[in-house]
Amino acid sequence: MSLILAFLMQIYAPDATGTAVAVPMGEVFYREATDTFYQIFEFQGSPPHSWAHAQFTVKGYRHQGREGYLAKIPDATTHYYLVGNILHLRQLPAWIGLGVECENGVAVPTWDDDTPLSEQSFRAWAPNTGTAARNFCRGRTTSELAPVYYAPSDLGSRWTMGAPNTNIKFLLVEFPPLPDQPADD
Repeated sequence: MSLILAFLMQIYAPDATGTAVAVPMGEVFYREATDTFYQIFEFQGSPPHSWAHAQFTVKGYRHQGREGYLAKIPDATTHYYLVGNILHLRQLPAWIGLGVECENGVAVPTWDDDTPLSEQSFRAWAPNTGTAARNFCRGRTTSELAPVYYAPSDLGSRWTMGAPNTNIKFLLVEFPPLPDQPADD
């Protein structure tokens, strides 16, 4: 293990999600239509490689001045761009920024930016994931969250719900456009 990696692991160790750090893999993909960059990262270090740790780990990661976060897939065009260009998404599971929250026994899929999935028409669920989410939340009176990840399948890469303690080594990070800068007077 490199000295830099060991040092980073010590810096990020204080939180309860784990000590692993994520490092970029391969190239950065730029989607001109949305002015957004995407890249796969891989956890290095000891598990857990959980969704909660993935969320924590990407905070502060930057590409061309843009802060990264777990990817949001708002439409079919974005989905097909990602699975068509990022070979890894067709081969191994990777965390994305979607979770299924249980609210009074009802499954409510929500993106990390608090946008409910119900506000978009696109879904890329793997077969039976909706049923699994409803079953996971049925009868739960406390708020619980189940993470979602891209998983390769016979139908192509689809979203699958995992348990809160699921370990996945890869994460799909999105670097969105920078906010508009104020004009100089």
